Amino acid sequence: MVADQHQEQTVTDLFDISEQRLKNAIETVAADIGNACLSKKRLFETMEELHGCTSANGTWTQRDAYDLLEAGLALHLTSLGPIVRADIPSISDLVESLPTQTVRSEDQIRFQQFSTPADLAALAVIAAQPRSSDIVLEPSAGHGSLVTMLPSVEELHLNELDRRRREKLKLLFTGATITGFDGAMLTSLAAPELRPTLILMNPPFSRSQGRGVDEYAALRHLRAALSKASPGGRVVAIMPDWFTTSAKMIRIYEETFANCTVQTSARLAKCYHKQGTSVAVRLMVIDKTPGNSKPSIIARDTVRELADCLRARDRGARRGCGKAPPRGVRHRSVQAGQRPVRTCRGRRGAKDVCADGAQGGARRRPDRKVGRRGVRRAAQRDDARSGDDDMRAASKVDRERDDLFRGP
Repeated sequence: MVADQHQEQTVTDLFDISEQRLKNAIETVAADIGNACLSKKRLFETMEELHGCTSANGTWTQRDAYDLLEAGLALHLTSLGPIVRADIPSISDLVESLPTQTVRSEDQIRFQQFSTPADLAALAVIAAQPRSSDIVLEPSAGHGSLVTMLPSVEELHLNELDRRRREKLKLLFTGATITGFDGAMLTSLAAPELRPTLILMNPPFSRSQGRGVDEYAALRHLRAALSKASPGGRVVAIMPDWFTTSAKMIRIYEETFANCTVQTSARLAKCYHKQGTSVAVRLMVIDKTPGNSKPSIIARDTVRELADCLRARDRGARRGCGKAPPRGVRHRSVQAGQRPVRTCRGRRGAKDVCADGAQGGARRRPDRKVGRRGVRRAAQRDDARSGDDDMRAASKVDRERDDLFRGP
């Protein structure tokens, strides 16, 4: 028994040593970035110190080295604190100074691991307009690039499917809640009580867990995030270039943003070249409140150019503020100290009546009277008609979403 306890303690010590070595390596890369002396050669030397051998031994690959680079960059960015728009050019210069990622792995392709460039992440945070009371979620966190420059928030939740990246997240964000499920399954796998007020996301574009190649992977993640977000919350998403109001996508686009407001839609042509890809992306700022879902699209080549013209939209009032009055009640006709009551809406010219008998707005015709029973029946007809319309619309959306997301 003593031998078993000794063996268990030895395994625990080895794990702690490995974790400490990884933490030291991340801190070394972060320091090199801060001192503007990180090169590909220096990065590989750090990997050799971490593993005690070169990549020729097969213990680590160049892709592992680039993952360490991203973790070190995340740690460096957290030291910058909250950022403002004027910081974007210097962060873009920092991105250009880093080694270009020229090697991909099977896992990177399978999990679509193309981390958000630091300058794009900074612009996303500025567009998000985070609050200290926010509950923030990043559903496909990677190394946490989208949340590294956040100010202090109430809660931070990071979800990442890849185990090795989750290990680095635990070292980088010690106060965050870390989970590891498919981001497209947020509504069913995330904690039921989690209702984020702010979601920052860069989902996989063309592959999903269990489906393999999936052209709608990003859309599944976005819809899950919108469903999970609290009413009035904000979602800032980096989406594929094809997700727009084209003839092919218009129906899916409108269904996705039903009861949402797209505050900003911007196209970026060249921002991922340091990650080893030339893909164009769209930056979208979405509020979970009804409104216009088709704003004018801003198109720029680089994040630096977009930052000069992108204006952050104010976040809407919290739930419960600015609530619409009940059906049949118009507050503008009620005087101080009077209680509004329902009126018959079936007659032309009918106006509001206050509880003390005073009439609001124009006078009612004296020769036509509406009794209490007529008022009640009119209100019941309005409520029933509204409920039927809502149920028909919801059923139609559910049927079309089932058709869209039925597996191949």
